[in-house]
Amino acid sequence: MEVFRTVWQTPLVERPIDLKEPIVSVGSCFAERIGGWLWAHKLPVMVNPFGTLYNPISVSHLLQCCLTGQLPDEQYYIERDGLWMHYDLHSKHYATTQKDLQDRLQQVVQRTGQFLRQSRWLFITLGTANAYHLNANNHVVANCHKMPQGLFTKKLLPLERITQTLQQTLEAIKTAVPDIEVIITVSPVRHIKDGIPQNSVSKATLRLAAHQLQEQAPWIHYYPAYELLMDDLRDYRFYESDMVHPSGDATQYIRNDFAQSWLTPAAQQWLKLWGPLRQALQHRAQQPEGAAYQKFLQNTRQRLAQLQQEYAVNLQQEIQQIEQRLKG
Repeated sequence: MEVFRTVWQTPLVERPIDLKEPIVSVGSCFAERIGGWLWAHKLPVMVNPFGTLYNPISVSHLLQCCLTGQLPDEQYYIERDGLWMHYDLHSKHYATTQKDLQDRLQQVVQRTGQFLRQSRWLFITLGTANAYHLNANNHVVANCHKMPQGLFTKKLLPLERITQTLQQTLEAIKTAVPDIEVIITVSPVRHIKDGIPQNSVSKATLRLAAHQLQEQAPWIHYYPAYELLMDDLRDYRFYESDMVHPSGDATQYIRNDFAQSWLTPAAQQWLKLWGPLRQALQHRAQQPEGAAYQKFLQNTRQRLAQLQQEYAVNLQQEIQQIEQRLKG
């Protein structure tokens, strides 16, 4: 049977990710699709602590803040409709006063910095090379926060600036955390609001930047999520109805490829075991007092205890939830 696809799988890596190795995942929404999936499967992952970040300059700047412990520049706090936000962060970080937002960001910077220094892996997903610049001083913002459009100009970031900025940041991280390794990927999410030709230029710029960084250091790696959707799947049925975001099937396909190429066999086996059990934990019976459901709960508790001992993964919260249902 003829196959009308370019079927391709990422090669196995020499140094895969172990089940208990801490990971920081930052960048565009695709960083959450990978990082959040690993976190849901109990791997020690911190996912986008500053919110979704699309352009590489904002990603780099906030990682630098985590290393130094310095807060983002005070001049970029803004107030809109009674809420304070910051141009360098996603709008999920807000407060009713500037002081409250500063205190919140101080906690995020410290917590992320501590986690980063203990991490074995840094996963960066680059979303777009198009970035909004403040007209006042050409500062690249992570989010416009619905401020007047006339305050900004949208520009394509130069390849040299992307590469140099990321290189400086990653080298600083490597100096502070010698054992860390970096995985860079280009998000397959299409930014077609920029126009299809401009989106192509943007993705090509990011891809070339990732390639240059990978060539310069053996501890910087590239994962081809973009290529898997563009060249392997290559069909609109693998997009959501907005024709922008990968569908659930496409996301799962990329996740499976990532697991097979980047996770240790033990970690892959854990994912296979934990997925069905995680679904079982979400099950709610119509007759919770019934003998069949009580037996199901007992078996599930036993299985959780067995896996916790075998894989040294902390499942105490799940075990306590089962015990509460047994008592209820």
